[in-house]
Amino acid sequence: MGAPVQMLIRTPTGTVEALRSQMPLFGVPTSASIEKSSLEPKDTKEKPKRLVASLTFGGGGSASFGERTVSAPWVDVRTSDRVLETLTVTFVYCRDGDVHGVSSSGKFVDLKHADEETISRFRVEYVWIEEADVDLTGGLSVTMGVVVLVSLIILVRSCGSMEKLEEEDRGNAADGSAGYHGSAQDYSYGGYTGGASWKGE
Repeated sequence: MGAPVQMLIRTPTGTVEALRSQMPLFGVPTSASIEKSSLEPKDTKEKPKRLVASLTFGGGGSASFGERTVSAPWVDVRTSDRVLETLTVTFVYCRDGDVHGVSSSGKFVDLKHADEETISRFRVEYVWIEEADVDLTGGLSVTMGVVVLVSLIILVRSCGSMEKLEEEDRGNAADGSAGYHGSAQDYSYGGYTGGASWKGE
């Protein structure tokens, strides 16, 4: 915690290595100021209407990031009608030094209302959000347990439904058989009685 994180400031025409005072400190909220003139193209005297930059952190064997680097999205430092006043860079990290993500958002001022300070430099606010470590093995075990439990519930319900259907089928078969025999007996008996009655007449 508190170790400087190496930072590079990238532009479409080159890369500027940040000063130590401009670098973030791992896990510690800090702020810094960056001169916009240091980001201007060196091969032309005329300033472009639009100036963009991106901050890259880590690399170079730094104590916090090692050789890995993460970059914030490109941001407009200056356009034809506004300038960047404050850039907020947010890191999501774990205490073991692993950075899960980095994002940024800018606050801009209309060029007509900007003072000399805002025109010449912008402020960077570094925000660190600690994320709890995730036990991947434990999470996988819990997930597998839930899947097995749900599968068992579905299997038990399916077996119960099958047994119920089989009982209903047996009951229907028994009722149908009894109805058939009864009709046959009634028909035979009625025919016999009819015959006897005819003969009596």
